[in-house]
Amino acid sequence: MRSRLWYAIPKAWQSDGAALKLFAGDISQLEVIKDTVRGQDAVVCALGARELYTNSGIRAKGTRAIIEAMKATGVKRLVVISSMGIGESWNHLPFFNKALFNPDYALGI
Repeated sequence: MRSRLWYAIPKAWQSDGAALKLFAGDISQLEVIKDTVRGQDAVVCALGARELYTNSGIRAKGTRAIIEAMKATGVKRLVVISSMGIGESWNHLPFFNKALFNPDYALGI
């Protein structure tokens, strides 16, 4: 499984002493992920599939690998960012996801 990372970094973060470290590569290479997260205060996970309605497994497998690497290296903070449920994708979500993202939806409010 190969992941690709597309990102825009503000110029203020583009110095040699930047506090932001980016990883782009194969999410199945656990040792590489460990080396990437080792010594960090937190990890931001923004994994997503290119095809909106297909389950490539990259989110589940990748997040699992990141958490395993974090446990192995003692990193305790994980921030997960997703666009799931934004725009037209909302209509394709199962009830459970809609209720999780918006509890009022489950109550019919």
